[in-house]
Amino acid sequence: MATETEQERRVVPCECRGCRGRDADLNSVWQWQQIPGRIAGHYFDESTRRFFRARILSWRHLAGGALAVRESSAGDMDNTWRAHRVVLFCRYGELVERFPVAVGEPWRTGAAAARFMAGLDENAAAVCECHGCQADRAGRA
Repeated sequence: MATETEQERRVVPCECRGCRGRDADLNSVWQWQQIPGRIAGHYFDESTRRFFRARILSWRHLAGGALAVRESSAGDMDNTWRAHRVVLFCRYGELVERFPVAVGEPWRTGAAAARFMAGLDENAAAVCECHGCQADRAGRA
């Protein structure tokens, strides 16, 4: 018979994506339409993209199942220029960071964002503080 402590370890009361046993591997994303269903929040929902006139341009799989997404959106209300950024998600689909970090300072060209994304360190998402990533760092198998 299992002790109470062993039973508590098997039952995880948390509801985060990292604890629900959800497939945490974003490396299986091969079409941009798969991205909204794999990440937390409404960042890439169709209605949100339409409102901000945003487009997913490319993505890159990083070590540990993380996903970097390059997107563009309307730079102003009249859509006279495009703002480009790179958004980083951990393996559980939680937002880690948006680049460039300075608000109001997006890249004006897709090439600049693409160069940044190509140079992202393979462990860029290691700083994620979501519960699933914290549990992984603590030694959860």
